[in-house]
Amino acid sequence: MMTVCALAMSQFVQGWIEATPDADTTLRQEVWRLFGNVGRGLVSMFELTLANYAAITRSMMENVSPWFAVGILAYKLVVGFAVLKVITGIFIQQTMRVANEDDELLVLQKKRMVDTHAKGVGALFKELDEDGSGALDKQEPLWLQRSSTEQAGGEGAVERDCIQIC
Repeated sequence: MMTVCALAMSQFVQGWIEATPDADTTLRQEVWRLFGNVGRGLVSMFELTLANYAAITRSMMENVSPWFAVGILAYKLVVGFAVLKVITGIFIQQTMRVANEDDELLVLQKKRMVDTHAKGVGALFKELDEDGSGALDKQEPLWLQRSSTEQAGGEGAVERDCIQIC
């Protein structure tokens, strides 16, 4: 789109430069500097699209014809906003992708933590299940009662803790 517009602008300006030999030389050189050939036109269209459009618009409007302002502004509105929307869309897409990866990472970390905790609790209950029944009853954690009695310094606290556990 930019190349086609650069070609069209170069042709319009070339016609104006050739048709107005009596115009001021500095004005003609200024217009030629902006759109004198396809390369210059392409650079000017690139500048119109992504940078400062006001200087080129004002120069073309004052030196050639006010109708260039209408065409340039229409180009800027259509192409400029389209490019801006594409860049914004890409930015939002990448941001959402990174955010989703962060969510997936958090879920994965939480699952690993739950699995590690489940393995630890499973190993504890397996060790406490002395008869291998798959269930704990009040008689099985006797070693817990004995070791806790020594640490707690009394049997009442140990029985209360054992009853709460079982």
